[in-house]
Amino acid sequence: MKPVSWTFWLVAALWLPLGVATFAVMRFGMMPPSDPDNPGLIHDLVSLSPAMLGGLPLAVALRRIWQLKRIKTAYMLGAILGPLAILAATMGGLLGPIGVILYPVVFSLPAIVTAAWLTWRQRRADRNNSR
Repeated sequence: MKPVSWTFWLVAALWLPLGVATFAVMRFGMMPPSDPDNPGLIHDLVSLSPAMLGGLPLAVALRRIWQLKRIKTAYMLGAILGPLAILAATMGGLLGPIGVILYPVVFSLPAIVTAAWLTWRQRRADRNNSR
């Protein structure tokens, strides 16, 4: 198995915070830069840093499904669970950093279970073929 490249980890860490930021801008609009209550874009992006942890389980599970040659399954799960995880992280933001991390992980569970099941099937088939 090839080592995982740094670009995968970069995309895996940033897809959820960028999705949450995009959804928030589409839903609530941009805050004017002259607003004294808004400390700036950098502060907004740093406040999304817990979302990096929430996005990793889905990204890693989809990569494992992809590695098992189930590309259509990975795309389907990503297309369904990705937007749900973004909405969950946005709503979880009302509970603070723990909600931003845990809500997307809950929506990642179908992909995690699928990856585990496909890995188990693959190892079982490899073990049976080696006899």
